[in-house]
Amino acid sequence: MVKASATAKATVAAFAASEGHAHPRVIELPKTDEGLGFNVMGGKEQNSPIYISRIIPGGVADRHGGLKRGDQLLSVNGVSVESEHHERAVELLKLAQGQQL
Repeated sequence: MVKASATAKATVAAFAASEGHAHPRVIELPKTDEGLGFNVMGGKEQNSPIYISRIIPGGVADRHGGLKRGDQLLSVNGVSVESEHHERAVELLKLAQGQQL
């Protein structure tokens, strides 16, 4: 599980299956005008968990270093996205300003 937060913050819970960790990480990222600095793919409509598909070079997530491409997104500001549609997860990320992912 990964969570992110800051002055205006987003908390993201993610699970890094590639690292073999059994426990999710919580990452707190500052929400800036440039966004959180990552893209996601997957969702309920694709019968797939939501994954981090891209870390934007030089972006917030890249500078923080806590999220990696391939991490599974579990929640945004305490709201589970494990069985959500892609569009809903993106909406929660966009609304995350000042909150935890």
